[in-house]
Amino acid sequence: MESTKERIKNTALDLFAKEGYAGSSIRNIAKIVGIRESAIYNHYGSKEEIIEAIFIDFKKNSESTGLLTDELLDEIENPYKFISDFCEKLLRFWDTPKQKKLIRLLMVEEFRDYKIDKLSLNDLIEDLRKIWEMIFAEITKYGLIKSFDTKVLANEFIAPLFFIRLQFLTDENRDGLNNAIKETKKHVNFFWNAIDSDKKL
Repeated sequence: MESTKERIKNTALDLFAKEGYAGSSIRNIAKIVGIRESAIYNHYGSKEEIIEAIFIDFKKNSESTGLLTDELLDEIENPYKFISDFCEKLLRFWDTPKQKKLIRLLMVEEFRDYKIDKLSLNDLIEDLRKIWEMIFAEITKYGLIKSFDTKVLANEFIAPLFFIRLQFLTDENRDGLNNAIKETKKHVNFFWNAIDSDKKL
């Protein structure tokens, strides 16, 4: 069962994503949770503490957490399949309600000035870059792709992925995930041909 502290944090994320941080109040959060406004202060000292707790949670549960399973890593000797499968796992992860709320919140609040250890869109991109840099380094070891700087490969690969995320996975559109998967398959196919044009798919 969800604790009161978790309910406060999850309700705040809902409100922050819909109304923006500045447009949400402790009073509204308390009203939706169904507790007195003063009761929130038993768990969080301020609205700033709530948004900081939200960002800390997402930093702890980065996009690499639980996605690169042993089963998936076993496919790395078949890099095209590995890249395709991992991309789909990423898209499904990004399509979860919490991830959609987070990206909406960050898009709205990115340039606001908070006195907290704020998460940013750049943090999400950097996390993704590190994952793909490691993936391309491993694939390169097998000699299955052309030799490139793995950081360049990661940057070139994730930019369209992040664009696809913003285009298709920031709202409640039911076709968003399917459209994102279709576009990502096109991207993977194009990218694979660019890095290993001598191999057939």
